[in-house]
Amino acid sequence: MNVETVKSKERAANILLVEDNDGDVMLAKKAFAEGSFAAQISVANDGIKALTMLRREPGYERYQKPDIILLDLNLPNKSGQEVLAEIKADEQLKHIPVVILTSSGATQDVETSYALHANGYIVKPLSLKQFFEVVKIIEQFWFNLVVLSDGSEVRQEMSRVAKPGGMLPRSNVTADKFEEFTRIIAHDLGAPLRGMVEFSRLLQDGQPDALNDDGKLYLSLIINNGEKLKKMLAALVDYSCVDMMEIMPSHTDLHVILQNCENTLKERIDKTKAQITIFPLPTVVTDAEQIQKIFHILLENALTFVEPEKTPDIQISARSISEGWVFQVKDNGIGFIEDFYDHIFKPFKRLHCDEEYPGIGMGLTLARKMLERQNGRIWVESIPRQGSTFFFLIPHPTG
Repeated sequence: MNVETVKSKERAANILLVEDNDGDVMLAKKAFAEGSFAAQISVANDGIKALTMLRREPGYERYQKPDIILLDLNLPNKSGQEVLAEIKADEQLKHIPVVILTSSGATQDVETSYALHANGYIVKPLSLKQFFEVVKIIEQFWFNLVVLSDGSEVRQEMSRVAKPGGMLPRSNVTADKFEEFTRIIAHDLGAPLRGMVEFSRLLQDGQPDALNDDGKLYLSLIINNGEKLKKMLAALVDYSCVDMMEIMPSHTDLHVILQNCENTLKERIDKTKAQITIFPLPTVVTDAEQIQKIFHILLENALTFVEPEKTPDIQISARSISEGWVFQVKDNGIGFIEDFYDHIFKPFKRLHCDEEYPGIGMGLTLARKMLERQNGRIWVESIPRQGSTFFFLIPHPTG
């Protein structure tokens, strides 16, 4: 039986959306309305109101209990996790599936939510298009809820879709201050920005004749700058993660690491017809995930910062010195003068405008911080219009 058949024979899903940001409420409603999923959505804008509705307290005596609860974590008056704990402790409510839908991807939030018996955890999308993907997940969950009578099967399906390590990226971050910081960045700053961009886009797409040429230009600038700011906020979170993540050293084959990088960048490599030469590389003791990110950043820059008429030519090699292994990534790109050797490693510092070479200027900053955490370092030599060579040191293991 397909989803459409179920929808034609069964009632629509009754969903309680517990969300305090008006913009996210409107985006969610629009995504459900424009998708194929039949749903009736009620909204509670804080935790206390959600519990009042669920318990049918005065003023909500006729409220129909929901089939699914979509619950934000960052709520006024009572947090989402407090609401979740009360729901799962209530004999009348604990069987209602609760899916966390929040901006926070912090490990502590994920693990605590599952410990409190959340049925799923989804990181809140950043655009209307991504909200459609969330609706598809909820639709599949509802399909299983309608067709399957065994609740354990339903829980298994939702866990498969949205458990940590599935949709949600994992990290080893646990520090309370960092959790608070990422929550502020992702939720308190991200929500109004998301609303600004998405409602500007809705105006741009839905009412193209409502503005004159200047108005259309201004709206386009709002959207473009908003999208850039979203990337900058995400980069700030990534930057903060580096200091808090546990270093996991292991014997790492760098040829495998570079093959992974090439696979990720294959579209760019094919498009530019780049030539990448990899000389013999050692197996070193390092954090494999971080070393792959470093190589990815350097390769991506080498593919990006090259004159249009040139085919990128990238050479990767290594040599052993007393301190450790020195790796070099050499390109034939646009290069730059010595005055900027230190400047390019600072946060959000760029040498070119977006029209020439788009970006936000955080890649090399991240690479330097990751190497410093492993007692390594990174530096550069460059000649304008001839290319750059980035060097980085990974120390020999001690003990």
